[in-house]
Amino acid sequence: MPTALLVPEISQEDTFEKIATGLASDGYCVCTSLLPESWVINLRNFAKQERNQGAFQNAGIGKLHHFTVDKNIRGDTILWVEDDFSNDYLNHISKFIDDLRLYLNRTCYLGLRDYEMHLAVYPTGSFYKRHADRFKLNAHRHISFVFYLNPDWREGDGGELKIYLPDGSETTVKPEGGTLIVFRSELEHEVLQANAARYSLTGWMLDTEKGVTFL
Repeated sequence: MPTALLVPEISQEDTFEKIATGLASDGYCVCTSLLPESWVINLRNFAKQERNQGAFQNAGIGKLHHFTVDKNIRGDTILWVEDDFSNDYLNHISKFIDDLRLYLNRTCYLGLRDYEMHLAVYPTGSFYKRHADRFKLNAHRHISFVFYLNPDWREGDGGELKIYLPDGSETTVKPEGGTLIVFRSELEHEVLQANAARYSLTGWMLDTEKGVTFL
């Protein structure tokens, strides 16, 4: 079992306060170099292994009878993270996210009750066009978060996240290994074309238990 702390250089409390402040003031917060490189490499390799074994599936748009797969809109493949995954790094991150959820409830009064997340891979040439994570017909997602798992990312590799802010401005986040981006799920955003395989752990904090998000 790994002994490294999830946040090796600053306390969890400082990180949570930074995220809460960013969500309240700007609608998003970027924490660079949050995960140690060893964590990034382990999780990227775990995703590669599961993908090679055929565990990933094509990502789609919408839920239930509204669900469709259209690679002209979205080209990533995903693997939902389940409680029985035997990966200690994922377990530590799950604990971190649940602690963050509770902190945001105490400080921002968001009423978040659960979270869901999946590993995602954008193959070379893929992208995800502009969209919001909070569905009109299924509005349970309130806070989105992405851990980037690309230890060797370089300028030109693509796959940046572009967020469109309510005031008409935009911000772009590089998918560098160890970076965490947290933002309000109603903010529109897109994943720019990946010129090299792009790995991430992506999730959402919910106002209900994840098993009933179809309601």
